[in-house]
Amino acid sequence: MINRVGLNTQPLKSDLHSVKNAPKHLSKVGFGSTDEDMEPPVNNRKFNIKNAGSQFWKGLVSPIVNMVSSPTNMAIGAVVGLGIRKLLQVTSKEITKDGIKVAGGSPLAPLFVAAGLAYGGSQIAIGTFNAVKNKKNPEKAEEAFYDIGQGAGAVGTTVFASPKLLKLGTETLTAEQTSLLSVSKGAEAGNPLAATSACLNPKNLKVFGNESFKRISDNLPALKEFTVQLTRGGLLGGGAATTAAEDTIREISTSIPDAPSGVNDISSYLNVDTKTTKEED
Repeated sequence: MINRVGLNTQPLKSDLHSVKNAPKHLSKVGFGSTDEDMEPPVNNRKFNIKNAGSQFWKGLVSPIVNMVSSPTNMAIGAVVGLGIRKLLQVTSKEITKDGIKVAGGSPLAPLFVAAGLAYGGSQIAIGTFNAVKNKKNPEKAEEAFYDIGQGAGAVGTTVFASPKLLKLGTETLTAEQTSLLSVSKGAEAGNPLAATSACLNPKNLKVFGNESFKRISDNLPALKEFTVQLTRGGLLGGGAATTAAEDTIREISTSIPDAPSGVNDISSYLNVDTKTTKEED
């Protein structure tokens, strides 16, 4: 005898209850469902301070690692280094030590303190923002410490070098210019924090900035000649690795304007530019 199979398809109340309380990513599964309909599994991994520390260290040493990682990076680093060296050279003056004339410092040197702290501070801010933003994503939060380490390295190096940079910046100024500076005894004694504060003093920045601008304006022909030699490969030896850097330098060299006569500081240069523009209009 054949038993009759019931074809009643009405679900039991107990079945409806189990479906209703099923997890969302399971309740969506049905005919025509795709992987996109399923919610990704939750990452339960917690923030790992060891991984964050590793990223911080990588960021700290990244300037050195990146420099030697490829010939192109080495070439760009060499171009930047040569450019800074040339700027310091043309803005320096001879000084007398023990009756002998030697190359002195440059008023441009203390300005690198402001530049270094600005770069380092921005990297720390970016890394901190990303770490907080990704607090629910441990991997992203840990990776953010790379930027924090990079910024900390820049700030630390800048503060450590500030006494030397401040000394280089003041030793070739005139007595009148030196009298306008505000430098504490701690800065004069070589205290890094005091020297950093002196380099960031607005009054001092104005003195250093105006004198640097004047000396650069007086030596524009030498700077132009330097960029020409650089783009010809005479200083780097040429090669495909230097092409990008040389193109950038070439563009800069052709756009350097000649300084108007009688211009001794930044503010007067801007005034001359404004007057010239109005006359042309």
